Amino acid sequence: MTALPDDARGLDDDEAGVLELLLRADFPGAVELRVQAGHLLAGRGCTCPCGSIDLFVTDPAAPRAFTVGCTPVEGSFDAGQVGPCSVVLFVRDGVLHRLEVVYYDDPPRMPSPEQITSISVRRA
Repeated sequence: MTALPDDARGLDDDEAGVLELLLRADFPGAVELRVQAGHLLAGRGCTCPCGSIDLFVTDPAAPRAFTVGCTPVEGSFDAGQVGPCSVVLFVRDGVLHRLEVVYYDDPPRMPSPEQITSISVRRA
């Protein structure tokens, strides 16, 4: 597992809710990622003011998922004046890695789960 940063903390309610919502989708590796989600800390995902967070699995015995890079699931939401945005889940070496807010104008915060308007799963 990756070393924890100095700013490691528990996920806030919106972060945890969005992650749970994304992991409800059925895709390869989702079962293992759901187990990992029970053993997470978060850290600042980037230097801009967006809501992206890095994820750190704290249980070295947590099962690894057979998925790499961007998982095949993302959530879309409307950030008001910013316009349409997405939240994409990234995995590195089979372990939850980042919950990234993707935007095209001003960076939005992490949405609440209620703001997610659709979940899409890419099929291979």
